[in-house]
Amino acid sequence: MAVAIRWLDWTERDETHVTRHGVRVSEVNQVLGNPHVLAKNPKGTDNSLFLIGHTDGGRALTIVVSPTNDTSVWRPITAYASTQEHVNLWNSRFNRRKS
Repeated sequence: MAVAIRWLDWTERDETHVTRHGVRVSEVNQVLGNPHVLAKNPKGTDNSLFLIGHTDGGRALTIVVSPTNDTSVWRPITAYASTQEHVNLWNSRFNRRKS
């Protein structure tokens, strides 16, 4: 997948939604800055992707992001603790043992 997300375009609504899931905005930004995997969101109808990675503290998160008019800027829709399937995808991309 040849997408490079360089920036997340946050709205107040996005921030509120993410925090309702127990995820801090700073954690989402950490995932973007750390090694991560992008995967197609099979349930997404808007070309959304899963941004899967770890916070600086090691918490595995999945962030659903939606494209904007700028190909390097995406909008975070929601975020949550990664499923085991997403952790396995990250592990396989970075040749890590499954946890």
